[in-house]
Amino acid sequence: MSDFSVGQRWISEAETDLGLGLIQSVDFRMVTVYFPVIDESRTYACQNSPLTRVIFKAGDEVPLQDGTVMTVAEVDEQNDIVFYGDGERIVPETHLSGSIQLNRPVDRLFSGQIDRNNLYELRQVAMQQLSKLRQRPFYGLLGARTSLLPHQLYISEHATQDSIPRVLLADEVGLGKTIEAGLMLHRLLLQQRLQRVLILVPDHLVHQWLVEMIRRFNLRFNVINHGSLSEGEHLFSDGQLFICPISLADNDMLQQAALSSSWDMLIVDEAHHLQWSEDSQDSAYTLVEALAYRTQGVMLLTATPEQLGVEGHFARLRLLDPERYPSLEKFLQEQQAYQPIADLAAALCTDAPLSAEQQQALADKLPDLADSDSSDRQLEALIDRFGPGRALYRNTRHGVSGFPQRLTTISELPAPEFADNHSLDDLVPEKGKLNWCGKDSRLPWLLELLTAAGKDKVILICHSAQTVLDLEAYLWDQHALPAAVFHEHMDLVERDRAAAYFADHEQGARVLLCSEIGSEGRNFQFAHHLVLFDLPFNCDLLEQRIGRLDRIGQKHDIQIHIPVYQGHVSQRWASVLEQGFDLFRAPNPAAQPLLEQHRDAITEAVLSDSDLQPLLEQIASERQQLLQQLESGRDRLLEMHSCRPGKAKALAREMTITHIEDEAELNDFLELFADAFGIEVTDLGGNVSPSRLVITCWYRICRTCRLTALWPPAVAMWHWRATMCSSSVGSTRLSIKRWS
Repeated sequence: MSDFSVGQRWISEAETDLGLGLIQSVDFRMVTVYFPVIDESRTYACQNSPLTRVIFKAGDEVPLQDGTVMTVAEVDEQNDIVFYGDGERIVPETHLSGSIQLNRPVDRLFSGQIDRNNLYELRQVAMQQLSKLRQRPFYGLLGARTSLLPHQLYISEHATQDSIPRVLLADEVGLGKTIEAGLMLHRLLLQQRLQRVLILVPDHLVHQWLVEMIRRFNLRFNVINHGSLSEGEHLFSDGQLFICPISLADNDMLQQAALSSSWDMLIVDEAHHLQWSEDSQDSAYTLVEALAYRTQGVMLLTATPEQLGVEGHFARLRLLDPERYPSLEKFLQEQQAYQPIADLAAALCTDAPLSAEQQQALADKLPDLADSDSSDRQLEALIDRFGPGRALYRNTRHGVSGFPQRLTTISELPAPEFADNHSLDDLVPEKGKLNWCGKDSRLPWLLELLTAAGKDKVILICHSAQTVLDLEAYLWDQHALPAAVFHEHMDLVERDRAAAYFADHEQGARVLLCSEIGSEGRNFQFAHHLVLFDLPFNCDLLEQRIGRLDRIGQKHDIQIHIPVYQGHVSQRWASVLEQGFDLFRAPNPAAQPLLEQHRDAITEAVLSDSDLQPLLEQIASERQQLLQQLESGRDRLLEMHSCRPGKAKALAREMTITHIEDEAELNDFLELFADAFGIEVTDLGGNVSPSRLVITCWYRICRTCRLTALWPPAVAMWHWRATMCSSSVGSTRLSIKRWS
């Protein structure tokens, strides 16, 4: 029988998380121990109690009840009670803190706290699997709750071959730039190549980025808003990952806090909003330029890299590599010299041998690689040195399948009395008008369209928030038709609620009324009816509107409905867009440059009664020439650089196979884990995976017990989670997400 005395400190071998217990009472048969950590007393039989006496030795550091820590210098025992001294004071063991745990191996060994062998086997398997995962060439790219699309995987894998990338992601609308940025960020964080990240986005995209990063990549960001500015210089001290609205760029306090903080990665979404010219620049560009100079990694995202002209495109490239793009004049010269480079690159992509002329051109361009047997190395070097370079990635729909057709219907309606026809401002005829809804022929047309669409969702995008509010009031007051609204005067939560209300197929609104803010960032590919209530005098802005529906994942042909007034500027502008620019049928990168080139002539034509046909024929002819030039020159180089279809498909196929293998190995690992911790697993059948119960139980054990034995399996499961894809069994993915 153990010798127990009141006041002694003992620890439970069976429940080490209870901490250091204090003997309260002892009789010939039973001993009562009080555990301060849980504020409970336990009673044990004296003869076979699972208790171990705790006596510290000289050199040990022990916490006391008053919160201080004593380094033991001497140990003395009097009347079965141990006294500890540090040279200045003597403390009885009754004054020790109850939260003491024995975690050192030697302490656990001598106190008899020895794990079963299956726990060692579990840790060993976990560390082996962790090593296996880290050796994969695509380590960190799996794990996002996204489909394995080849072009996204290729860019993410290719761009992250650099230590920390500085890139402009300029995929066409709907190809998934946000997913690509998230994949790259996920991989770099998982590989510990970066820690501190700042994302600058337009105000209306702050919450969407926050949710997407959590839902798809399990990355939790802190959001900076006007209320956060009160923290001053400590604005970015409470965390590592931050999302900030770019509208705060002109705030002195935010500028000072952002520039005084160290960042590993800067991400700017909708980067075409950054204003720059050789003479001036706005506050947002100034802040981004200063941050880009101090930050090793930079990602700029824009679906329309030349929306503000070649000058704006150059301005963004110089943020990434000012030495590669030193001046606008040199950049324009490079643009004109891409044609022969594109021809040579195309020849390297084929298996056919190069002609003597091509071999000589290759030797002139790449003297160090002219004799190389690797055409891939030659192609990479050619694009990197003489093409767009590694700073720019742009996939177009030519190389990505799965997009629907665009079917456009332009409806000519009688012009109301309030519709002026004198300037481009009249493209928004209701601007500045009161009580216009009851007089506008577009409203009866809209009601007929909603009736014909049945239960299909309809998105209406117009220029201003006031138009949205007027339409909502008219539809509800006059026809009891509920509509979701989405405009810039709503806060982030209200916008998300409106989007969720519209997305609800059972009880949600059938129509979503958006101001121009709905043209960027939001994805509504579950709808396929789009109403362009007005037509802005900007081709890229129109493409942004259509891109809210025309995206990967769209399962139906997109029905584009455009109401115009007969003999009005809106009708003539619609004719230019359809017949001249061919903008509605498919994305057209030549449209905006042609609009800038002929802006005055087009403006004069749409505001007059002259015949449009000569202008339409001229624009159509120049459009075909420019598209051919882009196809044969810069765009071909970009497509070769941004996505090599063969390699991209092979990478996606390998990752898919690996994921299937991981799914089976994960279940085996979870069975081993369940056995090691005594968890009984029952297969409930259907879509419920046994791993769900195991992960849930493991999550609770981690939170409550905090056992050190869990650490290696926890690390392995975290990295294992980072190699799983959401296209797998739904219950398994959900469980892993809950744990992580």
